Amino acid sequence: MRSKFSQFFPPPHYLEQPAVGLDISDMSMRFVELIKHGDEFEIGRFGERAIPRGIIESGEVKKGAELRAILIELKKQHDLNFVVVSLPEEKAYLFDLEIAQMKRNEIRGALELVLEEHVPLKATEALFDYRVIKETETTILVNVSVFPRALTDGYLTVFSEAKITPLAFEIEAHALARSIVPASDMRPSMVIDLGKTRTGITITTGGFVQYTSTASIGGASLTEVIMKQMGVTFDEAEKIKREKGLVGMGANSDVSLAFMSLVDVLRDEINRNFMYWQTHVDNFGKKRPPIEKIYLCGGDANLPGIAEFFAEHFGVSVEVANVFVNTHSLDAGIPKINFSDSLRYATAVGLALRSPCTQGVNLLPSEEKKKNRKRYLLRLGTTGAYVAVFLMIASLALLMPSYIMARSKKSIAETRIENTTGMSAEERARVEKETELSIKELNKKLETFSVDTKATQSVIPPSQTINKILGLKGTTIKVQGIVYEKTPDRERFVITGKSAHRDDLARFVDVLKKDLYFTKVELPLSSYVKSTDISFSLVLEHMLIQKKNK
Repeated sequence: MRSKFSQFFPPPHYLEQPAVGLDISDMSMRFVELIKHGDEFEIGRFGERAIPRGIIESGEVKKGAELRAILIELKKQHDLNFVVVSLPEEKAYLFDLEIAQMKRNEIRGALELVLEEHVPLKATEALFDYRVIKETETTILVNVSVFPRALTDGYLTVFSEAKITPLAFEIEAHALARSIVPASDMRPSMVIDLGKTRTGITITTGGFVQYTSTASIGGASLTEVIMKQMGVTFDEAEKIKREKGLVGMGANSDVSLAFMSLVDVLRDEINRNFMYWQTHVDNFGKKRPPIEKIYLCGGDANLPGIAEFFAEHFGVSVEVANVFVNTHSLDAGIPKINFSDSLRYATAVGLALRSPCTQGVNLLPSEEKKKNRKRYLLRLGTTGAYVAVFLMIASLALLMPSYIMARSKKSIAETRIENTTGMSAEERARVEKETELSIKELNKKLETFSVDTKATQSVIPPSQTINKILGLKGTTIKVQGIVYEKTPDRERFVITGKSAHRDDLARFVDVLKKDLYFTKVELPLSSYVKSTDISFSLVLEHMLIQKKNK
């Protein structure tokens, strides 16, 4: 179960390693991606692919190379990287067990000691996981799922070769229940999955899968009866089956009798499981609560008349399942997958609905879980690094206005010192002392950012250029004002002030012209009319280098 913290503060989507639900059976492969928006889900990628006979038999991979080729093509077409994969329920074992109260990290070890007492597998040959149903001060009731390690090894090898990462292996029944039974419905319910080669039977109560079974009759068997009786192709027989169902075959015809005989066999197999639940006590000698609802899913769940047929026999409410009951509301719009097709995607939707690493049973081997954990931590570290860089850049951006203003204030302060010529000795000393203190304080602030600024700018900062100009002017030239302008292709400085002698001003202009940084140095000829006490306006320009887009 997910913690309360995870429910209210879920991890970012990136860290969740969003996985596609991948349902693999003997003859088909279906996948669904669910993208969460608030309390609703949107269907992302989805699709299905037929699997030729013999590649997988009764849930066991027989031809790994051929299955790998299908997965590689699926990855290429739909960009599949992370998946949650179904395991066939006919190979799985489920049981409830009451154990003494203990710490959560001790439960797995305790279950491993008694595992062989409940399933026909050695502990070293089995993979198991559990969910806590309820606990008291002295006991803990757990629901345990077990699967043969040899079978999962076959799937892991194929996925590894196809470069697809399984984040979880889950028994098909758990995924079905998650997608079909409303999350708020705690009543005992039966889910009948009418698949192509088999029919899965699942019983849930209190939100947990309590019982599973499999009947060897599937939709393909019903289609083959019509094909043989009517002498048509398999595809034609499939079309007839879907159009006529249990009510349109014709009374007492050979086709109808053969078809309904097989339907009766399937009903009897389901009834055997139904009555077993109703009449047998659980592992603790307690009578089980009666089944109150039956949900139909799978490719043949919407055959005309089949829901009514089962309802009449079992005497409980029977309905064709809404696969999206726990993902979409009517207000959220119509799902991309239509209702009829969605019945085939029930398991894939349930797999996609779970949070891969934190919710539900996960029958991945422990070594694979550790790899996924390392992968998660790597993504977490990468995210942290990106956040740190972003915060650093944001901090520099926020501090830049203060930096520029401080540089400007420094230049102004230096100019104030130059303009104290007409003041008395006492006034000049006071102004110079105040300004000197201000400059020292500003310099301390500027030193903090100067290195980063030089590293990130492609041209000399304006404040540095102004300082350079002031350093070249000499003592006989007083700068009274500086105006800075910038356009996409150039920088422009307009320096105004007074020069004590014409020769000093000419020397200043000549020094600036020799400086390679300035592409233009312009002083009006009128500035040279007077020989002393000259007011001037000097224009300096620097052309900016434009970066070409690659």
